[in-house]
Amino acid sequence: MVAASGPFPSFRSKGFGVYAVSTRMTFLLMTLLLLLVPGTVSGQDEAEQADTPAVAIAIEDVPQQAVHTVTLLESLAPGPEVDAQIAQLSAKANDLLISIDLRLKDIVQALESTPKVRNMGDWEGELRSALVTLEALDAELGGRLAEVREALETVDAQDRRWSATREAAIAGDASEAVIERIDATIASITTTRKQLTDVRDELLGVRDRLFDPRANIDRTLKRLETKIDGRLADIFNRDQAAVWKADLVESVRSEMREGGFDSMKKRVSRLSEYVREHRATIAFQVALFLVLAVVLRALGSRARQKAADDYDLRDASLVFALPTSMALVIALGLTIQLHPNAPYLFRWAVYTVLVVPAAIIVSRLMSPANRPIVWAMVTAFLIDRVRDFLDTVPTLERTIFLLELVAGVLFLLWLRRPSRLEHVPAEVMGEPLFRTVRRLTGVAIGLFSIAIVAELIGLGDLADLIGSGTLRSAYSALFIYALLKVLQSVVAYLLILPPLRYLNLISDHRRRIRRRIDKLLAIVAALIWGYLTLDFFGLATPVRNLVTNFVSAELTIGAVAISLGDVLVLVATIWLSFALARFLDSVLNEDVFPRIDLPRGVPYAISTLTRYTLIVIGFMVALAAAGIELGKLTIIAGGLGVGIGFGLQTIVSNFVSGLILLFERPLKVGDAITVKSLTGEIRSIGIRASSIRTSDGAEVILPNSQLIAEAVTNWTFRGRRRRIEIQVGVKGGVAAQDIIELLQNVGRQHKSILNTPPPNAVLTKYSESSLDFQLQVWIAEFRDETTTRSELIV
Repeated sequence: MVAASGPFPSFRSKGFGVYAVSTRMTFLLMTLLLLLVPGTVSGQDEAEQADTPAVAIAIEDVPQQAVHTVTLLESLAPGPEVDAQIAQLSAKANDLLISIDLRLKDIVQALESTPKVRNMGDWEGELRSALVTLEALDAELGGRLAEVREALETVDAQDRRWSATREAAIAGDASEAVIERIDATIASITTTRKQLTDVRDELLGVRDRLFDPRANIDRTLKRLETKIDGRLADIFNRDQAAVWKADLVESVRSEMREGGFDSMKKRVSRLSEYVREHRATIAFQVALFLVLAVVLRALGSRARQKAADDYDLRDASLVFALPTSMALVIALGLTIQLHPNAPYLFRWAVYTVLVVPAAIIVSRLMSPANRPIVWAMVTAFLIDRVRDFLDTVPTLERTIFLLELVAGVLFLLWLRRPSRLEHVPAEVMGEPLFRTVRRLTGVAIGLFSIAIVAELIGLGDLADLIGSGTLRSAYSALFIYALLKVLQSVVAYLLILPPLRYLNLISDHRRRIRRRIDKLLAIVAALIWGYLTLDFFGLATPVRNLVTNFVSAELTIGAVAISLGDVLVLVATIWLSFALARFLDSVLNEDVFPRIDLPRGVPYAISTLTRYTLIVIGFMVALAAAGIELGKLTIIAGGLGVGIGFGLQTIVSNFVSGLILLFERPLKVGDAITVKSLTGEIRSIGIRASSIRTSDGAEVILPNSQLIAEAVTNWTFRGRRRRIEIQVGVKGGVAAQDIIELLQNVGRQHKSILNTPPPNAVLTKYSESSLDFQLQVWIAEFRDETTTRSELIV
């Protein structure tokens, strides 16, 4: 029977498819597992497969196999949805290529003049983003072409098979009906091959159109890098006339006449054209904003009702009091992802709108003493957007920039004046945020002053790099801090609302989980701001290259080469596997097992096996991610296997015994056992040893092999009940039956004694001088034996 399999059959049903315990012991056992990994087995070469003669189908099986082959071909044949997807890919490529072509023309034209280093850095970022988009589209096309290739290989294999069958049928004088069936099947194969070939050609056509733009981007990027490096190398040389020597009015008029107005009109025209072409995406953002505004308002109201008194929602409540601003920050914050190739003026407009809600949120969280900084940043941001729009009139832009820097210095000096600080409450001045802002304002004054001097004497590149870098770093801090507080507030509220509040893992550890998520978000925000700041000052590329060279430096020992990057990847992957194992273990124990009725010991066995399985898988993935070939390790491990086997046979024995305990479960966590002279309760069953707590509180670590090899008494294998036997002796001459009834009554009257089975008393020894009796009673909990025995004796 021929079954439809492989990635390409998804054409018809799903389009193209979806692409896309002890740490020491754990590592030791992972190393041992490497000994069991077989060496690499080489597969048969594809060329040899192609040369392998096709096996003809038996004549009597032709009808059945023909039906199966036609079914397979139907699953491989591209349907109408594939044509629609190719058309969509082609349209996507067209939009992208048109956008890239227009932007490249603008950049190349601008490079003919003397653009600012800041602008060239922005252009470099735009082109790299466009290059990433092109590569993603190329990878998508490559993946789909691979599916087509696999489908064609399947079709070719069927063609060879049925051609061989036809030759055998003719040689064997098969009936005309059989030959006609074979010919019809071969015709279906030919039709399917033609359809797949057409799809392949269309995909190749779309892919081919991507290569020239990629080459153009690469050339422009190299040109930009050369210009930026040259300008930075001469950054301390004058690149423009000093301010007092320039005829500002005449320069502005000249620049306007030379095309300043035309360039502005062209930008506005391109903006309107982009808005028309992307109406659907813009409408989605507007709808997202409206939905978020409603949802966040309702979320804030419900969360305040559900919050406990000791659950701090102070900052979150302040943020959720501004649902419209939150919705704007989130919806507009997705602009880069939704509009990766938008014209500059579009992003200019979005950021101009975004700065207002971000400032409202941040000012609500800051003390009144620091709020003027926020609104001063908003004012400077709007001025900078005007400057960006006037980059075709450099003299006017330079004048506005100089006035902006002077105003910034004067404002910060006013903000830091001693008379103003006298009115700031002491508790506000002690806040970390206030102290940080005060230090940063001092740094900003120094940088602005340097930029002013540089601008005055004609060091335009230096002034722009320092002044604009400081301003843009401040703007990014404003946006990132606002988004950080929005996300932290959403997390704080979600943790106290259904469905998360119904999870035991959340309800029992809500504050700790919130602290960790807040800390993680803060670290990510700080890293993003730090990288952007380096980029604004032109240091991101050198730092990135330095780090890349450092982590990629290799240490070679013989045939083995390892780099710091490989080590970091190895450590990070293993750490993630441990973290994932702990998280999944917590989920199972906190929220899954308590809701499922499982025999005692099964939850522990499942969670333990799951944890170690994830760790072992993570270790293997870490080796692969670090570029360590398991085949080479097995060669080394094979040579050392015998020696290691003798040296670690005890550890291996304990490991295997641990697996037996987990799978067969003769002993379970919580069981009361006796091994030789040791009696206690099992607290944990590890991969090498188990922990047993004795009655006096001592923790005894017992190798697992002893629990398998030695005779073990499990007092609680079938349950927690325990029988207590108490010896009682009386003088002779007393009626034995009366003593038996008395002892039974004593047992029945005790609160800890079970009624089923009932207390029992027997005569164990008879003599003229004494009678020996034994009281036999059952208790529900093994741990109560000592106390109950004492009470009965008394």
